[in-house]
Amino acid sequence: MNQNEDKTVNATGYNNRLMNNVVRMPMIVGPCQDSYITDLEPNEPRALLDYWGDEGVCSLGYNTPEVFQAAAAFFGSGDPHQLPDIYPHCVRWDAADLLCHRTGMDRVYFANSGTEANESAIKLARKYWWDKMYQRGDAPNTAARHVILTVKGNFHGRTANSLAAGDPRVSPYHREGFGPLPLGFGVLDWDTDFGRVEFKQTVTDGIEHPAKEPDWSRVAAIILAPVLGNNLVQTYKPSFWQELKRIRDEQGILLIFDDIQAGSGRAGYYATWQHPDIQVKPNIMTLGKGMAMGYPMSCVLASERVAEAFTPGVHFNTFGGSPFVCYMAMKMIQWLDTYLGEVREKGKMIRATFKEMPWIKECDGSGMLNAFTPDFEKYGYDGFMFIHQAREAGLCLATHRRYGPIRFTPRLNVPKRELFDALRMLESTHQALAPHEVA
Repeated sequence: MNQNEDKTVNATGYNNRLMNNVVRMPMIVGPCQDSYITDLEPNEPRALLDYWGDEGVCSLGYNTPEVFQAAAAFFGSGDPHQLPDIYPHCVRWDAADLLCHRTGMDRVYFANSGTEANESAIKLARKYWWDKMYQRGDAPNTAARHVILTVKGNFHGRTANSLAAGDPRVSPYHREGFGPLPLGFGVLDWDTDFGRVEFKQTVTDGIEHPAKEPDWSRVAAIILAPVLGNNLVQTYKPSFWQELKRIRDEQGILLIFDDIQAGSGRAGYYATWQHPDIQVKPNIMTLGKGMAMGYPMSCVLASERVAEAFTPGVHFNTFGGSPFVCYMAMKMIQWLDTYLGEVREKGKMIRATFKEMPWIKECDGSGMLNAFTPDFEKYGYDGFMFIHQAREAGLCLATHRRYGPIRFTPRLNVPKRELFDALRMLESTHQALAPHEVA
């Protein structure tokens, strides 16, 4: 029997065996193609454009020719879909070489998910400093440089170190009830009150306090998402990056760029540090989400001198870097080699259209990672009402805050005509919620 046959009860009935760790949409998804998912829940199944997709994890869409052709070529090759990391394999080598070449980094460590990659990056940064102190003969102080700082609003995952590294003020429920988290973490706020960007520490090990200058002698690294994607989409001005680079150069710390959402072409570049407004190369960076067209894959990339800290036995991942996902990642990179310019162009068109819609109060983004915020106060609806009405119009979106930004992350290979259709759906959604607009 087809897995979607005879499902006559509503979606709630089919969630009885799943833990309630997410609020699932009132639908049952059937066949998917390109940008479309089929909702089997109504009497007449209907196709919905998916312009969220967990921030575009299926970066080239559902069951598209690009995905089919890549997967078919691999499975027809005779190469093993999984292979222990201790067995050398050309596909793994080639994927590592392509990733390093396109991102400008030197070495790569493969994992499966974004939180694993960020956890590994934190361990790598701390191990780098431990080794450096040990090599200097400073054995009593090998743990001196271990503090990991992030920037206000950032979130880096749900495992122990990656969770502790995030800003606890943004989503406290991520932390509550799990007992003590690892120590050695803090959050930097930043402002421009003195005519330039200034970073001050406002959280230490989950506890908020008055702004102070960090003890840089104990800081191993600053980790942040160059295009912030935690509940919103936020970019930073060049002055932000200039100050961050100054701190790195003067204090000798490492920079870790969390490119889980924005990397792999989503923000318009192989790595977001390559954006003209950034141009600050990190010592360590992480990739995930759509890097293998929707198959579970992530990685840590690092400079040669930092990567030396991962020696045999200090860190490992059973499924990381299987030949199959490495092959899909290579095909993703090769697609970007041809179409990255189009990704940036379509992203600019999306943001330009947002700015022309008078009911949109704010928008931000880079490449095809974008979000918009309607003027909720003026028009009398909220974000949850908007995404519900958008589904009625045929468009799946997501927001994580009632009055927060609404994500707009179509597949990277979306045709422009489909984009125009989706943007018209946004307009019709607003009109349905606010038919008599406030003058």
